[in-house]
Amino acid sequence: MKILQTMHDQGIEILNEDLLVYVQEIASPRQPTEDVPQGSIYSDSKDTFDLPSLPMSPIQERLHALIMSLELLPFKDVSRMRLMDLYARLGHWKEFFEVFRMAPNQGQLQSANVYAFMFGSVAQTGYQKSCMAVLRTWIPDLESEMPAVELDGEVGEAVRACLRIADPFVEQDAIDSSETPNEWLSLWKRTNLSGGQKDPFLYE
Repeated sequence: MKILQTMHDQGIEILNEDLLVYVQEIASPRQPTEDVPQGSIYSDSKDTFDLPSLPMSPIQERLHALIMSLELLPFKDVSRMRLMDLYARLGHWKEFFEVFRMAPNQGQLQSANVYAFMFGSVAQTGYQKSCMAVLRTWIPDLESEMPAVELDGEVGEAVRACLRIADPFVEQDAIDSSETPNEWLSLWKRTNLSGGQKDPFLYE
């Protein structure tokens, strides 16, 4: 913060997206904090989708608050994903989802790249309840974007990764052509079909 203050005093523009993301990266530890008091670990179905969110250091917290409070132009996808990647690796899930929500909170569309990154990051945690929660929460939002984000490509792969955690048998059920009603199997089939079929009248 002293460095930022010095830069500001010298007339350097510090309210800059790239600089703020970079400073947050270098101010953060390389590994998640160990021996965190249980009472300081935050978990909430709305804010963290039940993922245990580790507390930030005071400097990280101040920088994150600054990033979230600035009335800058909407952050680029690459900047947001850098922050989300950093926060996911360090277990700062509350802040991870705050960055994820930046675009819709600013009235902007959420891109397919950011959706894919979010689903993939949550899948990597292996938390079944959290994977279920993000699928139930964000699939409807994904489909309501203008235009709708398709369940194919990187988004489809990330959604499937979450589905494998939400229902470890979903892939085998799909192979076995199970007809048992199941929300996860239904979503799995949609990801496999979406974008994968060609119109025979256009590709003769």
